[in-house]
Amino acid sequence: MRGKQVRCVLLALLALCGCVKGQGPSGYQVRIPELQAQPTDYQMYEGVWARCYLRDDAIAIVTELKAACLAAGGTIETCQAGLVPPPVQP
Repeated sequence: MRGKQVRCVLLALLALCGCVKGQGPSGYQVRIPELQAQPTDYQMYEGVWARCYLRDDAIAIVTELKAACLAAGGTIETCQAGLVPPPVQP
């Protein structure tokens, strides 16, 4: 009799676990920021190029990507979205 009760409890727990909803898809839509200036390409050395953005444009792009990462369920650590000190003004 005891084994039957344990099985009933386990089945009830399994049924409850199946009814619990997990985190659904995020409704967050990535918004690509409008750049203030056209990026500039520089050739670093043979076959290697670098694309440079204005600092404010780069910050806007990174901020948007971190927000999308968090909305997709990433953690602050995996999205590298922790607080950062303000930039030093030259």
